Amino acid sequence: MQPPPAPSGPSGPDPRAKKILFDTFWSSKGWIDRDARQLSEADREYAKRHGMMFDPLTIGHDALATETRRLVESIEPTKASAAFLASLTSRRLDLRSGLASYVLASAAGPHDYVGNASGTCVTCGALREHRDEDLDVLNFERHKWGGVRHGDPLYTLLDLSELARTEPATPTDDDRATFEKILELVADSAPKDTPGKLSRRLADALPSSKPERDVLVEILAAVGVLAPSDPSRGSGEFVHAGAWRGADGYSRTAVARLFGPRA
Repeated sequence: MQPPPAPSGPSGPDPRAKKILFDTFWSSKGWIDRDARQLSEADREYAKRHGMMFDPLTIGHDALATETRRLVESIEPTKASAAFLASLTSRRLDLRSGLASYVLASAAGPHDYVGNASGTCVTCGALREHRDEDLDVLNFERHKWGGVRHGDPLYTLLDLSELARTEPATPTDDDRATFEKILELVADSAPKDTPGKLSRRLADALPSSKPERDVLVEILAAVGVLAPSDPSRGSGEFVHAGAWRGADGYSRTAVARLFGPRA
């Protein structure tokens, strides 16, 4: 996967390129049907030049796993955690996403392809070969909500590639205060609170839509900050956070590992 030549810095992606990406997939009514999407070649090339759209990707499992491992080893953990924090008040959802991909990919480790009955790798979930995969929709989801496919091997590859090429972010005091407020809300949860209830309460901590908060809860669970004591609980609409309940609170160990000691 070749990176585009113009990385997005902490100030944000090129506005026109981002609008092209968003207008391709989303309208005031929600998702645009595939057959109704309109994108000129000139707009596509512009968005590609500015790193918001990509050529379709064909890649085998071993190459995907190798490149993902290379990216994990090339990214400093502090870069991923700083980007996450810097997203909280800036509402740069693309910066928020990479921490979950970094932690999940780090846990997978180097491995060979061993397929299951559905033809996907038992370790990472990748196919033996992915052909002509659409990375544009993955990047749209990343910028729109902070990603919705954390743990998917193709999304992980895109997410880490973008994190690696983005200039390091510097969290502000407001970012850190917002994160502390999030942790306080988690700690104050009622014992039987679900992740959905926590998502609604997080509206008091940061400007956000419901889908953005749901993804934030998922990211916190994917990185181990929200660690369910009973993983057998039903997951509902959440993938990573579904088994969490208010009584579980948050993991101080995970917070310290990812973000350093708290003041």
